[in-house]
Amino acid sequence: MKKNIAILIMFSCSHLFSQNDSRKYYDESLALEKTKDYDKSLIFVNKALEVDGQKRDYLLQKVKLLYLKSKCKDAINILESIITSENKFDDITVTYFAELTDCLGNNKIATQALLDYINQNNSPEVTAVVAQRYFTMEKYDEAIFYYRKLIKINPNDIDAIIDLSRILYAYQSKEEALKELMKGLETNNENIKLLTFLASGYHNMKEYDKAINIVNKIIALELKPEHLASRAMLYELQGNKKEAYKDYKKIIELVKCNLEYYQKILQYEIENKMYENVINDSYDIINCSKDYESFVLDGLYTSLFFQNNFVEGNKYLERRLKQNPDNFNPYYLKILYSLEKREFSDILKYADLALKTKDIEENDKVNISLLKLGYYLLKEDYPALVEYWKSGAIKSLDNNLNFTIIENTSDRAEVKTNYNKETGVINSTLVIPTKILKLLSDKYNFKIDVEKNN
Repeated sequence: MKKNIAILIMFSCSHLFSQNDSRKYYDESLALEKTKDYDKSLIFVNKALEVDGQKRDYLLQKVKLLYLKSKCKDAINILESIITSENKFDDITVTYFAELTDCLGNNKIATQALLDYINQNNSPEVTAVVAQRYFTMEKYDEAIFYYRKLIKINPNDIDAIIDLSRILYAYQSKEEALKELMKGLETNNENIKLLTFLASGYHNMKEYDKAINIVNKIIALELKPEHLASRAMLYELQGNKKEAYKDYKKIIELVKCNLEYYQKILQYEIENKMYENVINDSYDIINCSKDYESFVLDGLYTSLFFQNNFVEGNKYLERRLKQNPDNFNPYYLKILYSLEKREFSDILKYADLALKTKDIEENDKVNISLLKLGYYLLKEDYPALVEYWKSGAIKSLDNNLNFTIIENTSDRAEVKTNYNKETGVINSTLVIPTKILKLLSDKYNFKIDVEKNN
């Protein structure tokens, strides 16, 4: 009797080890499938089936792999054996049957099989397959019908509500699409996905106030940078840049060192002459990464000049000039700074570079002419001044709003520059002593119209 028990235990353990081996092969097949190594995956599921040839999961895995390898005829033969043995469809087998029948070119049979199944079974999964199928077939009325049926089965199927609203929005009625979203929110009133799609719908319809109200609710539920960015964008579309700026500032509080939003902040601050803010935010960006410095240099040195911090401003201006910029302002400001400091060595070079920039305007050309005039006066190179004047390079000094020439009793010529941070305008004055004007007149027969300033 004891001998029989020993044999029974031995056979039972052997069966247990076989089950463990087959499961190990099956799990390996699943892992390989995820890497899209279908050939090896098929080898391992076949090993599992050698141990347990009737295991449903193993058979379905082989069906799936054969389908993925486009061996649909072989796959459907195995699937039909499963269906025959079970004498019915279930959600998995009917879905596989439809996919394989499609693969073999029998689309009508596939569709009918799915329809017959959901008419007998209240299956949300297969109803979703039918709805998506009709959408893919561009039969939008049928897709809408089955999406509505799906939502009736499961009112909390958020993806189905969104898919339905998308189809309605694109192919039927935008208003009806929004109604479906709002209907979904009646039972899911704090669902971020539904609220986001509703806000997007209002945005696309240019109903920005309504979109903002929805995003306000989203932000109250979930304070995230992407929601603040959405609201900022809507404020910008409304023309409300101030509120957009506030949201961009909040984003930076949540996500430090985001260059995209810092640039939007700086743009607003520069446009609104918030020079101290520009300086502080620019320093913050540079502290995040030295690689960001090049993006903020123009705003930084300009703001430092308007804040009368000329030494620091010139430091960053020099860095900008090393980049060989193709815009007017860096050269113009460098010339002004150099003239005021009486540092003459590179002024003419910067003047020539300024005249070649892409964004130069007519009034800028007049300003450069006046600065070159100032350069010769400050250097007391009067023959060069007269030659420059007579060369025709200075065609007109009329209509120059930002440069004034005055006469006074000082000892030497100078250029004085005022950075008006209230208006954002740079005004320069060329001060010419009376004795120099007399010298130019008497010795060179050269006269400049000036304003008296005693």
